[in-house]
Amino acid sequence: MVKITADKDVVLWQLISRTYLSIRRVREKELNQYGVSMRTAGFLSELLRLGKQASIGTMSKIHSLARHSVSEHFTRMERDGLIEKVKYPGKNRIRSIKVTPKGIQAYHKSSKRESVKSVMSALTEEEQSILWNLLAKLRDRATEQAGEKLIE
Repeated sequence: MVKITADKDVVLWQLISRTYLSIRRVREKELNQYGVSMRTAGFLSELLRLGKQASIGTMSKIHSLARHSVSEHFTRMERDGLIEKVKYPGKNRIRSIKVTPKGIQAYHKSSKRESVKSVMSALTEEEQSILWNLLAKLRDRATEQAGEKLIE
């Protein structure tokens, strides 16, 4: 019989991953009642924040996704009436992404985030601040080692 010893870094990584997945399931359950996915909610939020500066390239960097993944999701969002792709006259290239009234309504529903607030309430403000700093430190190191540029 082989004895497996746990590497504390791996166990901590597994705890972080499981925690994220558990919180994600709670958030997805909340968003399902509005018919909005987590990715769609995130994209709507960023599109409204960035305004005319929003592009497929910017969104792919912010969300750490391939451009084609963002483009495909935008196609679905456009089909669902949440956004409108504004193209250059006479060209196939997208000039900007406009959030439609239906998209704004979906954003307002999805921005309540009661599930996240409920989970985070398990920590005091001080604990949240400590966790924030620790996670940012890990994110920065991972971003650096992946050779990526951090976009906030």
